[in-house]
Amino acid sequence: MELLFEMVKVAAKALLARKMRTLLTMLGIIVGVGSVVVMLAYGEGQKAEILASFEGWGDKQMELSLRYQRWRGPQRANAAYAPRSLSLSYSDVQAIREEASAIKTALPQMEAAATVRRNTIMLEDYEITASEPEYFEVMGDRFDKGRTFTLEENLLQSRVCVLGFDAWQQLFIADDPIDDYVLINGKRYRVVGTLLSKGGFAARWYDNQVFIPYLTGEQRTNLFTGIDSIQLEALSTDYIKRAERQLLELMYLRHPQLPVPEDDPYDVELAPIRIRSMASRMAERAQMADSFAVLLLVIGALSLLIGGVGVMNIMLVAIHQRTMEIGLRKALGAKRRHIVVQFLIEAMMICLAGGVIGNLIAFLACRWLARLPAEAEIPDPVITPAAVTVAVVVTIGTGLFFGIWPALRAARLDPITALHEGR
Repeated sequence: MELLFEMVKVAAKALLARKMRTLLTMLGIIVGVGSVVVMLAYGEGQKAEILASFEGWGDKQMELSLRYQRWRGPQRANAAYAPRSLSLSYSDVQAIREEASAIKTALPQMEAAATVRRNTIMLEDYEITASEPEYFEVMGDRFDKGRTFTLEENLLQSRVCVLGFDAWQQLFIADDPIDDYVLINGKRYRVVGTLLSKGGFAARWYDNQVFIPYLTGEQRTNLFTGIDSIQLEALSTDYIKRAERQLLELMYLRHPQLPVPEDDPYDVELAPIRIRSMASRMAERAQMADSFAVLLLVIGALSLLIGGVGVMNIMLVAIHQRTMEIGLRKALGAKRRHIVVQFLIEAMMICLAGGVIGNLIAFLACRWLARLPAEAEIPDPVITPAAVTVAVVVTIGTGLFFGIWPALRAARLDPITALHEGR
């Protein structure tokens, strides 16, 4: 133990004797470790932001639509596509309600673009969505003011509407929108409710919508060409897979003209019926975030690799400059392992000092990134214990990996030759 302590003192003196060279060597490790930690923190922050963006959606929410072949671009291999002449109907919605036991709620959804106006404020090509009163509950929406349209208003085809967050902000600014009116393609609609922002990835398109009753949209407008999708709510998250199979079986039965995938008729990735659940979307987004985090980690690791090469280079220079010292120590009885440990300690000290400074800089960088305004669209970095652990382990590994060869080279020097060359 005393010998090891003495070696640490000797290593510290050797490094301090050449402060500038030591600092420049540490710089590569500082940049590498800092890059690894910041990029891991950025990846975790992005993943946390993605998962948080799904909090505004019901975890049992599903969507059914037909998969049509795109006019351009590559097509998925082995996938089946619905004919263009086929579309969803309200009878499909009723059949799901009656026959799909794993589905709690099924609602039609129609979408179209229209001009929305209030006084002198005009929003062109604005998204109009028509559905039934339970739509907002299924989609996990929260009301800021007012209420949803009622079953009676839907049956009576009343001209009432609910405004998404951005829609009522742009149309009414500071005014109270409830029981006021907006014009949709020139027709007057009474505002009965406004929604809070959906937040996350969906805010850009979902908050820019106006919602009207389904029968109003079908019977009293010429905006819609039919049902675009069916919004669904499963009995629970445990029933989602069963619900997918029931929906596919029912749609194949109701629409014999639908082609059946040869590989697996019940593979939702290949079937002509597109069924997407919020749970699967969350998994997809989380997987994308993890893949991106791995890419960032590789980029950071390359920076650390370059720093490690710098450590090896400087250690080789140090051995060349201290040839006489090595020869003298071996002549006085120092064994090979002592020389190896001596130079490994020096490499480790450079890497550990660089790692500590790199972690500190990474922490300050993450704090600065977290304070950037929302307009920068940069997720708040999340420094996890795993990120710090990875940085520490990689730093130690760098010191060992890039220090072992110079140390072994120093240990193999013949004492007489070393003394002669060092003169």
